[in-house]
Amino acid sequence: MKKNYTKIFIGKANDDLESAIYLNNNKKHLKDIISFHCQQAIEKYLKAYLIFRDASVHSNHGLIVLLEDCVQQDSAFELIRNDFFYFLDDIGMSIRYDSDIEISEKDVDEFLILAGKTRDLVAGKTQ
Repeated sequence: MKKNYTKIFIGKANDDLESAIYLNNNKKHLKDIISFHCQQAIEKYLKAYLIFRDASVHSNHGLIVLLEDCVQQDSAFELIRNDFFYFLDDIGMSIRYDSDIEISEKDVDEFLILAGKTRDLVAGKTQ
């Protein structure tokens, strides 16, 4: 059961990341939507890891809370803690509705890198 939920969350996270990459390559002006998919991917990757570890999983979308829970399980998750992680957590779900949030192309590039690093970290920990 645990492995099944882990695989489901990783699969959905992969879909979010793939969508973000596709949009970045083809519709670069949709920075808010690309950022949202990165946020969703990271959230699902972190939740997948916590499920794999049989840890409690919060139902909210806060990346910082999830990261703290992952770090308690494995300090290697400190590797993804950076300013862009905090920025993405800060703008979180509001980027879907608030058009006043400024997101640069550099921000988007960093969010994509962060989502990829999170994917790779979780993949290595859930084998």
